[in-house]
Amino acid sequence: MSKKHLFAFDFDQTIVDLDSEFSMIEKYAQDLYKEYNGNFYVIDHWIELNNYMYKRIIQNGYTYENVIKFLHSL
Repeated sequence: MSKKHLFAFDFDQTIVDLDSEFSMIEKYAQDLYKEYNGNFYVIDHWIELNNYMYKRIIQNGYTYENVIKFLHSL
């Protein structure tokens, strides 16, 4: 049986002392900051941004295991 993971992202800093989504971008997809000029709050479609972020993480050479390890560290 394969091991499954469920991630809960904390967008308003109620669980961890930072924004977990932006922490992912800082760690694995810094080029997105340049693309959006660091202004992600103007985006209306967060699901699409998340999907795009994960594609960029993969394009930048990171793996699922990298992401899991990072999220566990938060």
